[in-house]
Amino acid sequence: MNESPDLIQQALGNLVKQFAHPMDCLRELVQNAIDAGTPRIEIELRYSPGDGGRGVLEIEVADFGQGMDAAIIDTQLTRLFSSAKEGDLSTIGKFGIGFTSVFAIDPVLVRVLTGRHGENWEILFHQDRSFERRPWDGPVQGTAITLYKRVRDGAVAAMVTDARDTLVRWCEHAETPLLFRDLTRDRSLPDGAVPEGGGEDDVFAAFDTAPVEETLNRPFSLDHAELEVRHVEGDVEAVVGFERSPSWGFFSGGLTLLRSRDPGHLGERYAHLVGHLSFKVRSRRIEHTLTRDNVIQDEAWYEAMDVVTRAARKLRAELEVRVSQIAREGGDLGVWHEFLALDAQHEPLPWDVPLFVDLGGRARTLAEVAPLGPFGREAWFVHPADEALGHTLWRRGVKVLRYDARTVGLLRTALAGHRIDDVAEAFAVTRPVAISELPPAQRAVFESAASHLGVATGNGVKLGVCDVEGAQSSENTLFVEGRVKDGLLRRPARRGAWGSARRAWQHLTPLMMLQRWVVVNRRHPHVVRLLELGASDADLAGFALAQVVMVEEQMYDEDNFDALAVRAAREWLQDV
Repeated sequence: MNESPDLIQQALGNLVKQFAHPMDCLRELVQNAIDAGTPRIEIELRYSPGDGGRGVLEIEVADFGQGMDAAIIDTQLTRLFSSAKEGDLSTIGKFGIGFTSVFAIDPVLVRVLTGRHGENWEILFHQDRSFERRPWDGPVQGTAITLYKRVRDGAVAAMVTDARDTLVRWCEHAETPLLFRDLTRDRSLPDGAVPEGGGEDDVFAAFDTAPVEETLNRPFSLDHAELEVRHVEGDVEAVVGFERSPSWGFFSGGLTLLRSRDPGHLGERYAHLVGHLSFKVRSRRIEHTLTRDNVIQDEAWYEAMDVVTRAARKLRAELEVRVSQIAREGGDLGVWHEFLALDAQHEPLPWDVPLFVDLGGRARTLAEVAPLGPFGREAWFVHPADEALGHTLWRRGVKVLRYDARTVGLLRTALAGHRIDDVAEAFAVTRPVAISELPPAQRAVFESAASHLGVATGNGVKLGVCDVEGAQSSENTLFVEGRVKDGLLRRPARRGAWGSARRAWQHLTPLMMLQRWVVVNRRHPHVVRLLELGASDADLAGFALAQVVMVEEQMYDEDNFDALAVRAAREWLQDV
């Protein structure tokens, strides 16, 4: 059955239109050259100026592979939809449309020079898509395809840059060497000379420092990784690492199939496992879709992604080794803790590996920086302005870490549900004050408050008095916990396991409660006002102070209020 010429032209036109970026045709030509088994590929650009500020740009892609004879030319090159690559895992152009892409840049002529089995041929494809094949007199090794396009003089520089960038984008990891030559300008001019017609539209202006010849191939590695690992299984090679903005690349034979930042290209499972990492994976068995905008998620794709997952495990192990080494050296761990925090969302941190540095410069494990406190685990950090307080705690055995937002983020991820806090928010430097040494009016207030608390808590809470040092701390700290004589006391916890356990005290009987000290800050504004009230009514002020402590302790309810109120009323009546 003979195809209609109109139908063939329509089909060819549709194939050409799929290349949204015309210069992507170079990717297809490089792919075909690699499939031909060439040891290298040479891309050369030349420009011939013409009249009226327009000339002809030549883009030549030459390989030294198998070449073509008349049979291949007639059955494959010049016949749509025919491909000899079906089922051949050594090539990736399965749709037989690579060569048609050359028409995407709208050339005035396409010339193919090729030879095989002693036959040498020149094939010319004209702008109307017609072609002619004729013998070529002379030896030809491989295939050279040259595209001729009319362009303005001032557009040449941009087109050369576009051609180079396209080749780098799609072919940077090609296993076959790619040699790029830019011969669009006369580079034999003397130093300081300016070509005729120079100016802002000068075709040579953008190439003053550009090399005449360069190899475009780059190592198969990530672009901006702080740490990466390589893992190979069979014909699948993966490189995985940590980058600020994760991206994922799929390659076949070194040629780019897909570069993406869209998690949808990973599938739900792999987006969860490795979506926070950057990776590149290559295998000759994975393939792109017909539209070239995705990778076919078939069995080969799943096998490649499983290799990426195993590479990610190696990366995590390498990251822990790197962090542990830096911790032992007392170095800066911020950026590494940022990466660990990302990975800790998928794999818990080990408790016995030194991944932190305390205020004294010593490497610490997660188990050491989150010691088991009376009511749960906790970890502490200190801002530079409060390091004196941090050192005081550190000398007392509390493992305090220097503040870094990334370290705090890691702790919050690794110790979810536990208390992670700034020491300045939880501890205060105090000067103990004996109640017996207070002025009589103040002593009466505190003795009354202590008496009320003792009755309400079954003597489970003892009351002390202190002066909290520092103007800001004095304003913000109502009371602290610990014995008066300690001098470094702890503010009450309200979050995490510690706070939850303390709130549970109100449900215990007095005999089951652990006796502890609540040390009131005499300088707090509310306490100051109550002490002023105590000058005229000490018991009322003590009653109010006891209520404040119980409210802050979250063990205040109607029964306690009634008990305190009745007791206060009786004492008032006795005084009357």
